[in-house]
Amino acid sequence: MDQGADQFGQVLEKHRGYLVALGRLHLGRPLWRKMDPEDLAGDTILEALKNRLQFKGGGENELRGWLRTPIARLITSGIKQS
Repeated sequence: MDQGADQFGQVLEKHRGYLVALGRLHLGRPLWRKMDPEDLAGDTILEALKNRLQFKGGGENELRGWLRTPIARLITSGIKQS
């Protein structure tokens, strides 16, 4: 992994708790058996890391807003599969 990806990955890891909370909120407890919020956060971080060059923001709020897109996509695809 290149240095830029490694640094961005460290920044993303700081937002893992936020992503878990989003997953819990949007999935609702009944769906936790089918989609674990912790796994969802990890998958979101991996997707964001792959697409890191698309992030054009500069601050924490912009990053959190940007992360809501992949987590929403993952939630939607997971709900459709269940």
